[in-house]
Formats: sequence, structure tokens, C-alpha cells
Amino acid sequence: MVSFEIEYRVRLSREEMWNLREDPAFLQWQYEHCSDMSNLEIVEKHTDPEDSDLVTVSWRITPSVPLPQFVLAYVGDGAGIWIEDVHEYRLSKPFFIRFRSHPNMFREYTETRGECEFLEEPAEAVDGQASTLVCIRGEVVVDVPLVGSYVESFVVSNLKSFYTRFPDLVHSYLAAQSGTLTNEVHINGATDETIEAAQSVARKSAEASTLPADLDTQSAMLALQRSPPLPTATQPAPVGLMPESTEAVHEHVNGASEAWWRWN
Repeated sequence: MVSFEIEYRVRLSREEMWNLREDPAFLQWQYEHCSDMSNLEIVEKHTDPEDSDLVTVSWRITPSVPLPQFVLAYVGDGAGIWIEDVHEYRLSKPFFIRFRSHPNMFREYTETRGECEFLEEPAEAVDGQASTLVCIRGEVVVDVPLVGSYVESFVVSNLKSFYTRFPDLVHSYLAAQSGTLTNEVHINGATDETIEAAQSVARKSAEASTLPADLDTQSAMLALQRSPPLPTATQPAPVGLMPESTEAVHEHVNGASEAWWRWN
């Protein structure tokens, strides 16, 4: 298991950023101007019939980042791989999301989950522009013999790489909408400074996910093929709530349509 914490800032109010994240036009802008994905869409959004305050949103992300060699050895060229990313939040408690992600392949062995909070920051003294700090924290679990830790590092590094560039995707989209897009923010949604930072993260990602030359990946693949799906009792421990809460978090493992946490 690898834990991660990611923060990014955008020059929007908290409410504006909260609303923008599900805007279909912005979703399209993301996959059209981000090299990490070839598609991003919301496939389902519904309110729990037994709890009208609880909203579940299911996303489908088609990645376009190069996959680790071990994964390619198992799935071929990687065509047909997508990620199911499911968010839950309460209408009475906006600006806080719990998420859980699985690839459509290896879903019995791979899980990324955590929580995301949108924090309003005071307007800057220079121009009075409000901003929002978005905090993401969670964990990645890849329960595959020998190579799991390398794939976990690959996932975390790519998350960091994406969110390094994400603020510029937001700002370039807003600039394009207002007709003020300039060379300062490239059409691909990244400034020169951000591109350099993202390239540094990408290099670290490649290093973290490169398997040692003497690692017996064939044994790992055979073990993966032989291993049955993890029983419920051995699923990773549930993610905790935000620090200010003393409640325990419980989850259901019956699929995306079920609530994972019991809320009071």
C-alpha cells in the first residue's frame, strides 16, 4: 500500500470550482488538452433512494499514459483499459468527496481510494481574486505478488503528475471561454513552469515503476492468474474520515451502486 497527499490551487471561488468539476464542457476540454487521457465522462449520477442527501457519481476515464512493462506483458498493447472512478458526497455537506477507483482489468487486486476537500482561501491582496485549495489524500493498493509496489508507485506518480498540471487546465479553459487565452497559458493547458514540473514528476514515475532486471515477472503473472479474487474479509482497511471527525468509516463492497460509507 502507498499513501499519498496532493494539493493544488485554482483561481476560482470554492463554489465555482465545485460546480466546474462536473461541467461537460470542462470534461471535454480536459481530455482534448491533456495527454494523460483520451476520454473522460460521467456515466451515471444518482441520488440514493433511501437517502436523498447522498449523491453518487460514476466516472469513466480512458488513460493514455504508457503502462508499466509488466502490465503490458499481461494485457497486450493496453487497448480497452479504462478506469471506473466513483465519487460520493452529501448535498448537505458540499465541497467534500470520498472516491474509489478501479481499472476494468485487475479490479479484484487494485484499488485507489480516499477523500478530497475544497477549501476557500482569502482573496489575494493584489487583485482581490479568490482562490480554492483542493486537498486530496488516499491510498493505492495493488495486491499482486512481487510487482504490486511498483504498480502502486506508478499510480501515485501519475496522479501527482496530472494534478501538477490540472490548475493550468482549469485556467486555460476559463481563458478560452472568455476569449483571453494567451501564450502564457498554452492551448494544452500548461505553463512552461508547470510543464517542467510535470516532466520531473513523470521521470520519477518512470523510475519508481521500472522493475529490476532480475525480477521474475513471469512468476508474478502466474501467481496473478492462479489467485482467486480477494475475499471481503481481506479487503484493505477503510479510509478514515477527515481529522475533525471521530467517527469510524464503514463500507459496503457490493459495487458502485451501493453506498461505501454509513453517514450520520
